[in-house]
Amino acid sequence: MFIKNNFDEQIIHLLEVDSTNNYAHYLIDNQKDNEQLCGKIIFADYQTQGRGAYQNTWESKRAENLLVSFILCPKILAEKQFVISKITSLALIEFLRENEIKAQIKWPNDILVSYKKISGILIENTIQGNKIKYSIVGVGVNINQTLFLEKLNATSIKLLTQKKILNFFKLVKKIWQLIEKYLDLYNTNSDEIHNLYFANLIGTKKFLNYRAGSSEFKAKISGIDEFGRIMLLTENGDEKIFGFKEVELLMSAD
Repeated sequence: MFIKNNFDEQIIHLLEVDSTNNYAHYLIDNQKDNEQLCGKIIFADYQTQGRGAYQNTWESKRAENLLVSFILCPKILAEKQFVISKITSLALIEFLRENEIKAQIKWPNDILVSYKKISGILIENTIQGNKIKYSIVGVGVNINQTLFLEKLNATSIKLLTQKKILNFFKLVKKIWQLIEKYLDLYNTNSDEIHNLYFANLIGTKKFLNYRAGSSEFKAKISGIDEFGRIMLLTENGDEKIFGFKEVELLMSAD
């Protein structure tokens, strides 16, 4: 377990920062006693250069959403690093469920409600030898924001529940505890993590529209391999395997 007796000692609260992940990198690069960074949490009211996965940006109004990065020292094999995405996705699914919201995972790790994005994850790992030395887990959750650019196709806890949340520290602590819960589960039963991740994926039970390059096709997810690649079964029975950014789920429930 990473949580210390005094949670306040773990968390760094910033009014503004370029990116919480960037700040976590700064700590790792400049801290002499790096063991002290395991379990450190960087939480910001506002990011001037918020980043999402694959060089995307993360837009958030000041002090309205949860912007946080967790520093893990998971000692997981580098070749198994996708499990960090699974663990974090499952933690967010449970966190939202406890807030009366049923969400699903859009492969690899976007969190959607009715095909609208409510949370995103950016994971950056430092590899030493054949293991992960540090994993910076950046999480953005739309909390109180109610107006989004149309192109973002986003939603928030406030829009879905009509409840405004004021205590963000409580939310940070809860998500951290859930990340720990699923990391502990992985260490005792890795198959269960895979099964739970697969069960919460969008597109495992029906054929949906995908695009790969200039080709569009209908498929359903038949599996996720150990490297995090998606296995799609097309309507005509062909199975295709894609890595990150090689295929896109077309955002429609049809």
